[in-house]
Amino acid sequence: MQKTVNIIGIVLSFAVIAAVAVLSLVPRVSVPAAVPFADKGAHFIAYAAIGFAVFLSFFRLDQKNWRSFFLSFAIGIAIGGVIELLQPQFGRAMEILDFAADAMGSFLGASAGEACGLGLQKMAKK
Repeated sequence: MQKTVNIIGIVLSFAVIAAVAVLSLVPRVSVPAAVPFADKGAHFIAYAAIGFAVFLSFFRLDQKNWRSFFLSFAIGIAIGGVIELLQPQFGRAMEILDFAADAMGSFLGASAGEACGLGLQKMAKK
């Protein structure tokens, strides 16, 4: 189970990070009206997906996952920061509120990963 979770996390991480990078660096993309707070909501949701997927990449069944949590949170923040710094080179605006939404989304995604991880650990003990 351990290896399967990590492989799923790695594949999801690459896919989600690639999608977020492309969508963040192409000239203005309209955000669907169903996303709360428009642009910031899209950032929050995208980085929650990154935080969750990266958490699965580092998840361990046999130990506490604080390291996995902090690594996934830090990687999400780093990706958000790099993308925000690169956006002006692609005709996009760099916004501190986008970065804040990225960080909050990464935290939520890592937290959701931790919650799922605890469930997986309980299932593995049975």
